[in-house]
Amino acid sequence: MIVNYSNEEVKKGGKSIFLAGPTPRDKDVLSWRPEAIKILEELGFDGTVYVPEREFDDRSFDYLKQYWWEREALHNASAIVFWIPRNVKTMPAFTTNAEYGKYTAINIDKVVYGRPDNSEKNGYFDLDYYVESEEEYSNTLADTLKRAMVIADKRKDMVDLDSYELNIIKRTMRKYPEVMELVGEVQFTPESFGEKSENTTYGAYLFSNAPKDQLKEFDRTILSVLLYHYIKDNRYEKFTELQKGPNKLTEESFNEIRKFMLENFDTKEKEDLLIYYMVINDLGKCVSVINKLKSFGIESIDHDELLTYLVQYNMLPSLNKFSDEYKTNLNNVLENGINVGQYIQGECVDYSLNKVLNLNKFEKSLMMAEAMLDIAGVLGHVNNLNGSAILNQSTTDNILLANEILATCQDKTKVFGDFLKIKADKLGVVNDNPYVRKAVVRICLMMRLFSKDDVKTVEDEIVNNLEQYKGLIYELNQTGYDNAAILPYYAPALLSNASKYYGKQGKLNPIKSALVTCLPFLQNIMRDARIKTTANNGIVTVMLRDAAMVAAENPENLNSLEVDALNDHEAVVKNR
Repeated sequence: MIVNYSNEEVKKGGKSIFLAGPTPRDKDVLSWRPEAIKILEELGFDGTVYVPEREFDDRSFDYLKQYWWEREALHNASAIVFWIPRNVKTMPAFTTNAEYGKYTAINIDKVVYGRPDNSEKNGYFDLDYYVESEEEYSNTLADTLKRAMVIADKRKDMVDLDSYELNIIKRTMRKYPEVMELVGEVQFTPESFGEKSENTTYGAYLFSNAPKDQLKEFDRTILSVLLYHYIKDNRYEKFTELQKGPNKLTEESFNEIRKFMLENFDTKEKEDLLIYYMVINDLGKCVSVINKLKSFGIESIDHDELLTYLVQYNMLPSLNKFSDEYKTNLNNVLENGINVGQYIQGECVDYSLNKVLNLNKFEKSLMMAEAMLDIAGVLGHVNNLNGSAILNQSTTDNILLANEILATCQDKTKVFGDFLKIKADKLGVVNDNPYVRKAVVRICLMMRLFSKDDVKTVEDEIVNNLEQYKGLIYELNQTGYDNAAILPYYAPALLSNASKYYGKQGKLNPIKSALVTCLPFLQNIMRDARIKTTANNGIVTVMLRDAAMVAAENPENLNSLEVDALNDHEAVVKNR
C-alpha cells in the first residue's frame, strides 16, 4: 500500500482511495486519518491512499498548492471516502461540505459516505447520500473503508476528467467557434507521426465519433490553451507531470515564464487575444480553410501565410470581438513576426527575421507567448491530459534566450546569428570554423539536443565527414540577404521521427543512425530545391512534411522522395 500525502506529487495509476473529510484546525486535535491508514493496511488494501494532509505537520501550508493537489487526487481516485466525524468547534468540515456536493454530483458511483453516531449536523448528508446512491451510510470507519475497497477494485482503471479543464475547453469553443475547424481533415504537423495515444484525449472525449486523425490539431491546440491556464494558475506540478529526469522544467524557470505571462497579458482583452491567437494559429492547415482560400485564388504551402490572408480578408468572425488596436497588433505579428518554433530549432534562416524589428514590445510578447504555448502543446495529440512533455528546461532556455535577443538586438541581420553563436557556446560545440559551427548548432537545435554527448555525436558526424557534407554546410550558412537561403520546413520533425524510429529498432545510438540517414538526404533536397527554383535572394521554403512521415515509418525509404518546385520560392518533397 502506498500512502500519498499532500506534500508529495500525486501518484497515479492503479486503484486508489481518497480520504476526504474534515481536517483538524488545531494541532492538539488528533486527525482520524492515521486510524484509517492503519485499518486499510490491516484489511490488505494494495493500492494508493490519498491523504490530504502533510506527512509531518510542520504547520507550513500553501493554500493554493493544497487546493490543486486535492483536486488532482480526487479526480484520479478510484474511490472517495467521505468520513465525517464533524465537531462544529474543532472539525467543522466546511470544505468537506463543498467537496461532498461537488464530487457526488460528478460521480456518485465512486463515493462512500460514513460518519460516527456522535457526528454533528449531518442530517442532510444522510438523506442526500441515500437518495443519490440508494445506499445507507456506514457508522464505523472500518465498514466505510471496506466498501471503498470494493469500489476501488472495480474502478481501478477509471479516471474522471476534471471539470477545470473541461470548462476551459467548452468556454473556448463557445467563445471562439473557429476552433471547430480543427476537427476534420487537417494537414497536421508530422511530429511523432504514427505514435498512438495511450490516453483518451479531450478531443476523443468531446467528439467520440470522430476518427483520431481528425482530432490531432484540435487536441494540440486545446493543450496549448490549457497550458496557459496552468501557468496563470501556478500549477507547476500539473504542467510538468509528464517530464522526468535532468531536463525537467525547473520550478524557477516555470515562475519566470509565469511572470512573463502575467506582466504582458495583464488585462482580459490581452489574455483573450493570446488565447484567440492560439485557437487560429493552425487554421491554415485545415483542408476546409485551404479550399476556401483557393476559391479566392490564394495558395501557399506555409500555413502561417494562409493565416495572414484569413485575417486580411476578414474571414475570422471572432476577430471582430476585439478592438481595432488589438486587431492591428495581431495583424502586425502575422505580417512582420517570425515562426519562433523555427527560430529556436535552427530551422529558419537569417532572412526570416527581415521584418521582426517592426514589432512593438507588446507584439513581440504576443508572438513569443503564443509560440511558447504552441511548442508546449506539440504532443497534445498523443497525451493532452497530463501537461507538457515538450516545454522542458532546454526548450525553455532556448525560448527565454530568443526573447532576450529579440527584445534587445537592433540589427535584423544578426538576430538569428547571435542566437546561434550563444547556443553553440552553451552546447559545447568545439570546432572553431564558423561555417562548420553554424551547421553543427543548427542540426543540434533541430534535434532538440542538450547533452554534451549528443552534441558531440552531431559534431563528430559532420567534422569527420567534411567532404561528404560540404554541400549541407554551405546551405546551412546561407542567410537569404546575399543569396537565396533554403528553409527546410519540418526538418526537426524529420530528424526527430528518424531518431525515434531507430530507437524503437534497438540501435545503440539512434541519433547517429538518424544523422547518417537524414543528413545526406537533407543535403540533396536543399541542393535540388536551389537548382529547381530561381530565387536570387530571400527564402526558398522546401516542405518536408511527407519526408517527416516517411522517416517515422522507415527512414531508409527517404531516397524514394524528390523535390518538386511550385514557384520561385516554394518547393515540396514528394514521391518520385
